[in-house]
Parts: sequence; C-alpha cells; structure tokens
Amino acid sequence: MGSIEIYSFKNLMRSKSSTSISQAAKISDKERNRVLKFCPQCRAEDEQKYGEAYWHRQHQIPGMLVCLKHKLPLLNSTILLENKQIHYYGASQVNLDEVNQANYSKEFESKALSIAQETNWLSHNYIEFWGMTWLRNKYKSLLLEKGFITKYSPTKFKYHSEIFTQAFVKFYGKEFLLAIQPQVWEKLNIYLEYSLFSCDIAQTIDRITHILLIKFLCGSSRNIFG
Repeated sequence: MGSIEIYSFKNLMRSKSSTSISQAAKISDKERNRVLKFCPQCRAEDEQKYGEAYWHRQHQIPGMLVCLKHKLPLLNSTILLENKQIHYYGASQVNLDEVNQANYSKEFESKALSIAQETNWLSHNYIEFWGMTWLRNKYKSLLLEKGFITKYSPTKFKYHSEIFTQAFVKFYGKEFLLAIQPQVWEKLNIYLEYSLFSCDIAQTIDRITHILLIKFLCGSSRNIFG
C-alpha cells in the first residue's frame, strides 16, 4: 500500500466513516450496474408448472453465476437490478443480453458452483456472528498462520500484500475474479487490503468478497461459522 493509500486508510480508521471499500480504494462504480439473471431451465419449469416464470431471488445474489438446482450458467436479462422506475418486468417476457452471455469452462463452472454453494449455505443457516471487528481479527489470525503476515509485536506487523494477492489470484484464476468483480481487478491488492483490515470500519462492502476471502483462507464458511 502506497503512502497516499496509507494516509487515506488511517483517516478512514480515525473517522470511522461510512465510506465504502470501493470508495476508499478509489474504485469506479461505472461497471457495477447489474442486471436480473435467470436459469433457462428454471424458467421453462416455472412456465410449465405455474403458467409463467418468475425471478428467483437466489439467482440475483452478487457472485451467483450458476443455478444450484440445474448446475447451469445463469443468463443475463436486459433488466437493470437497481432500476428506480416502478415497472413490472415479467421473467417470461424478458430479452436475453446476447452480447454478455458467458461460455464457461468446466473448471470455471466448478469454481462458480463452489461459491454458489457457500452463498447458499450462509443464506439458509443460522450462524453465530460476533461482528466485523471479530472477523477482522480472525482474518489477521489466519493470515499470520499462513505466512501472509509477519508479526513483530502484539501491535506491530507487516502484511505481505503482493504475495497474498498473487496467491489469491492463483487460487481463483483471473477469469473467475473478473467475472465476479470486474470493477476491482485493476486495484485488487488495495481492495483486498481494505477488505481484510478495515472491514469493521468501512462496512459497505460486497459480501461476496468476504466469501472469497474466507474460502481462500480456511476452505469454507463452515470452518469459520459452522
């Protein structure tokens, strides 16, 4: 982290502002527009069973790229998820965004399914959560255990940002990370650092980032919350 980023980070900690991680890391929101997604098999089954299809809530969770039921890639519609206008968009009437339909490899689909399963488990199970400060301290403990932190004293340590980011990218792959969070790729190391060490201060953060970090550091959300 450079001197300017360190200065901003310290100010953020002092002020305990509601600034988001993306804002603190100076990441643009211009690529964050998300559209409603759907599984073609779910839509066909809905129409057969109910006479019309509906938007599945699970398909709209950030980071959800595949349908857990059918193990198929989710398709993009042309309907913005954060459309402020009051209008009904029926799932049966939706047009596909032909330009942005992904053609995933088997390895990619396996990773996407794994993250979808993590998200589904967190959504459907009661977990005892002790707050974001607890999570930050848990991250520090895991980073120390795996050698991504060198500890000099109880309050002084060095975080090996470049080594951590390289290992994180190697674990998930660039293609997958770009599909999950394209807007953070150019400043991924800064984004990850803020996410790890200021998650209790700037809590406005994509929750999928925590799922990715937890899975990378300890294998599964079950190992930290189960």
